[in-house]
Amino acid sequence: MGAIQKSLRIPQKTVEEIERIARESGQAFSSITKDLLAEAIKMRRCPGIVFTDGVPDERPELQEPVLRSGKSSQRI
Repeated sequence: MGAIQKSLRIPQKTVEEIERIARESGQAFSSITKDLLAEAIKMRRCPGIVFTDGVPDERPELQEPVLRSGKSSQRI
């Protein structure tokens, strides 16, 4: 799939955190940012999924059940 260029304003603290992650991983800012956006979309679509460092990249895992609105919800 081809990439589409978009322009957006990112808060300074967010930029600094992305730069830190990029530096620690040895990857480019844009590469890390694309990965983080893709993970955020997956997490939004499937609440309870989290990404942990794995081989070779990030791997999804399920979070423990959490409380929402005072009710326990099982995440799958």
